[in-house]
Amino acid sequence: MPSSPTLCPRVLDVISDFVDGELDSNAVAEVEQHLERCLACASRVRFELELKRRLSGLRDRQISLPLQRRIRELLR
Repeated sequence: MPSSPTLCPRVLDVISDFVDGELDSNAVAEVEQHLERCLACASRVRFELELKRRLSGLRDRQISLPLQRRIRELLR
């Protein structure tokens, strides 16, 4: 997957699946190659991984409405 602004939306469309480990090995390899060259997409993946890590620690806690709103805003 060449690093090109026109391909970034395609990569961003699969970021969630990539972070969740739901892509096949070929797709994973393509995304990883793109992330080596595209700082914007790599930054987004780091954000998604950190968000997932933090949210997984909240499973047993009640999430406040302001935090829920903030998370929704960040995901937009």
